[in-house]
Amino acid sequence: MSSQVISRTRTSVTAMTNATPGTCVSLQCDCGMHWSSATEFSYTRLSDKNRETGKYRLLKDYSPRARRIAATYARFYLEMEKFSDPKKKGRFYWMALGALASKTVACALESWQMGMAPESVINSFGKGNFWLFMDIAATHWYWANDPKSFKECAPARPKMNEYVDEVKRSLPHLQWYDEAMGKLHHLKVTQEMFDAFDMIGEFERAEKKKKPDRQFDHLMLVAQHEQHNILQPLIYDNNPDLASALKKQRYGRAVSHQPDPMQDGTMPYDDSAMGASATINLAKAVVPELELVFTSTCTVDDPHLKSVAPLDTVVNDFKSRMKWIGDVAKQFHRLMQTQTAFMEDELSTIAAWYQDTGMEALKNRMAQK
Repeated sequence: MSSQVISRTRTSVTAMTNATPGTCVSLQCDCGMHWSSATEFSYTRLSDKNRETGKYRLLKDYSPRARRIAATYARFYLEMEKFSDPKKKGRFYWMALGALASKTVACALESWQMGMAPESVINSFGKGNFWLFMDIAATHWYWANDPKSFKECAPARPKMNEYVDEVKRSLPHLQWYDEAMGKLHHLKVTQEMFDAFDMIGEFERAEKKKKPDRQFDHLMLVAQHEQHNILQPLIYDNNPDLASALKKQRYGRAVSHQPDPMQDGTMPYDDSAMGASATINLAKAVVPELELVFTSTCTVDDPHLKSVAPLDTVVNDFKSRMKWIGDVAKQFHRLMQTQTAFMEDELSTIAAWYQDTGMEALKNRMAQK
């Protein structure tokens, strides 16, 4: 039985009370409301709430943002959010790798080398990680809550005037908003993402032995989207400062990976050998390695638990970067299938950072001293 409606707004309805048990009123959510909820979930996860005003303020430090992003991705994979379904764990496969990738961003931001980098380079890391999250988290939140509605509403992701008022007021204040909306076409849902969500359905329907193949297919579809449609136009294209920094890292890595002549006996013990050895060891100490570690820590000694990029990898070149990401994905997939408990324990550690305010970064920085 329905109550008599007194008033309606887009987000609420007021009705007369009565003595009849089970009386209710309906509130129909349109596409803009669904997208508003998904978007609000994303930016509030990276914000702290003011207890007095009830308003959210985005974390200023990029490092705790990156750790909260990593935690949220891990929670999606582990089915730990309010909308999650533990029986379907494994469907959001990219999220597990995404958690490790965002953790890597946090580690980079917390390194002493990054402390000497130009501000524009630091901003590039923060910008790419933040707006990738705003895209990926919102689409996955929406799909997880209502797959049917997502299919109906996703082809026309709303622009500013279609969000509910609270979100409409908040969005323009998000860092790099105008640039991101322009370069990313208002975060339009791409064909890769439609295919990735379809692949989740195939994973859920597949027999057990075929599920890993569907997971890997899903992973690569999202990877293609995030690298080509989000990160490439937003931070890699037309960014000479970042390109210069990455070029220096590439040359430095080439030196640091050379054999030490003082250790392998390839050169006689003389001034030339000592000079070459000093240069190589200086590069090893100063130039950060380009790697992804498959644990909750920033570094690891076990070569099976990390993927080191080939020396010829040009990070700001999409094809070159994707070649390495393909190798990362394969190694990650092997670990997830053969050491599932270990990997999920690492993801559980990361998942605990979803309210981090900088303590994890502080602990990491102290450990480097």
